[in-house]
Amino acid sequence: MNIPIAVIDAFTNRAFAGNPAGVCLLEQALSSDQMQSIAMEMNLSETAFVQKSAPSGFFLTKVVYTYTGD
Repeated sequence: MNIPIAVIDAFTNRAFAGNPAGVCLLEQALSSDQMQSIAMEMNLSETAFVQKSAPSGFFLTKVVYTYTGD
């Protein structure tokens, strides 16, 4: 499986500032278990999954919050 994944800096206009979040661009749907596994591998507090909806459009499929406890 080859999925484009990026780490973005949210809530800032500067690189390496703000809150890092993962973004996965999907050509087709993934199961919740697959998304959770990817989010755990990214090891970030949030990972968003964006799925292609039309030739030029995307929609947010799911945001997985990764929390392992204190």
